[in-house]
Amino acid sequence: MNTLVRRSVAILPLCLLLVASVACGDDEPLGGAGVGGASDGGQAEGGAASGGAGSNPAGADAFCEGLVARDVDCAVEDPITTNACLGDELTVCLFGGIRDGVREAIVECVLERPCDAAGDLEACIYAPGEESPVAGQVEFKTACLDLQAGCGTFSDDLCIVNFFDAPAYEELSLCLEQACDVAGSCIEQKTSEICAGGA
Repeated sequence: MNTLVRRSVAILPLCLLLVASVACGDDEPLGGAGVGGASDGGQAEGGAASGGAGSNPAGADAFCEGLVARDVDCAVEDPITTNACLGDELTVCLFGGIRDGVREAIVECVLERPCDAAGDLEACIYAPGEESPVAGQVEFKTACLDLQAGCGTFSDDLCIVNFFDAPAYEELSLCLEQACDVAGSCIEQKTSEICAGGA
């Protein structure tokens, strides 16, 4: 299970990356009170597992440093490490695929949550993008939920993605033209690509 959500048990959408990290029933991605990450495999602090700090997306270092500090301030039993945070799929998606404005709102909300606000993470992830939808976002969600209700072959969590740019919803909507048995995996694949900065 993803290091940032390994102690979680149930919320947010998409069984992959941001969405896989954030969803499929994970209550607390992004570390936090009672949730910090795991060991970073013995690596020293200060850089992503796959490269130095210089290879990290803009803003990721500051975010992870803030998350580490929050876990320390909140006396989390098993706090997240900088390397675990930087190498996490959720962090990669946060700074690779989530649209400007929404990203900053999510980061601020996550880092400024009170130590006892473990249950508030869902609002941090979803509210910013839902309050300011871009072209295609609402249409994708509605059509996806309709398809999911008719197919029953994939989780409706895959439909609730409020944080991408407009072109991403054009790409994701193509998956809704697929047969029921492949639509869900198509959304997962495209979400993975978008999270990596591919849309």
